Amino acid sequence: MITFTSFASGSRGNLYTAATANTKILLDCGISKNKLMSCIKLSEIDGCFVSHEHQDHCKSVAEVIKRGIPTYMTAGTADALGIDKNKVEIIHPGTQIRVSDDVSMIPFATHHDAREPCGCILQDTDGDALLYATDTYFLDDIVNGLTTICIECNHSYEILKRRIWSGANKKLLNRITHSHLALETLLEWLIECDLSRCREIYLLHMSDDNGDADGFRKTVEKVTGVPTIIC
Repeated sequence: MITFTSFASGSRGNLYTAATANTKILLDCGISKNKLMSCIKLSEIDGCFVSHEHQDHCKSVAEVIKRGIPTYMTAGTADALGIDKNKVEIIHPGTQIRVSDDVSMIPFATHHDAREPCGCILQDTDGDALLYATDTYFLDDIVNGLTTICIECNHSYEILKRRIWSGANKKLLNRITHSHLALETLLEWLIECDLSRCREIYLLHMSDDNGDADGFRKTVEKVTGVPTIIC
């Protein structure tokens, strides 16, 4: 069984873990080294997945690499960070890799204003499958059989429209719609997926100004019938 834990979520920093009985993986490490070490015992971490090069997702990556933790990222992310590719595990969207004896990873491309961003699906030997996707304004493929979905739900188009009417920065809001996932887009994707095995949905990276935590949670639960948690 794969369990998901959120320690930080949002534009100020992102840190999550996915864990089985034998393996624990960091999903992004976008908080300071001191905060990271107050949340996590790095000696217990078996790998770190970095979704892209923005600091709120990779701020402590140098410390993670320094500790000898296998760190997974695309070549584009490594280049953007100026990291020696020999010091990390380069991943390729669509190519499955083995992270540990009981966990494999399938990276997939995401869509954000970054060099080569990606999400991932983690699978364990018990048949669990966890999807992690953040900082993407849409997903290319429908994914069936997931047991846990950890996915961005940053804003809604209705809230953005109201903010434009009230005089908010239109250029900034346009950037948000082309780099972060809207509630409406997420719902369209979820409706297409077979969620019959899904135990829980985690909503990540919600905007303080453009989101509605309780409203989004209730809407996703109503549409999917799956317990939904705000991170």
